[in-house]
Amino acid sequence: MKFPVQKLFASRTLAACVAVAASFISVAALAQTAQADEQPTRASIRKANHRLEHNVRTAITRAKIPGADIRIVARGGKVTLDGTVPDQAMVQPAGTAAGTVAGVTSVQNLLTMREAGH
Repeated sequence: MKFPVQKLFASRTLAACVAVAASFISVAALAQTAQADEQPTRASIRKANHRLEHNVRTAITRAKIPGADIRIVARGGKVTLDGTVPDQAMVQPAGTAAGTVAGVTSVQNLLTMREAGH
């Protein structure tokens, strides 16, 4: 006779666990929905652009391209590189490095070779 009681207790425990898990899932879904409905603020957009600019600069530096004379501007996923590099052979790799960064959708590469003596 104990078996049916244990089986009933086990099924109630399982049902309670499922209900608790479902409530956690619904709370997480509500939180994601609330975040998706919120419009980004100017400050959050500016912060995201600065973060993307920083990540692009890091990628260019890792590609062994001197970035001191490179201006990086990010607007959304669009990145513009402007300035000079010491060698013409560094122009294209800088654009390629920028394009590999997560979040970059396009790269406008306006880099030129620095004149000798400057």
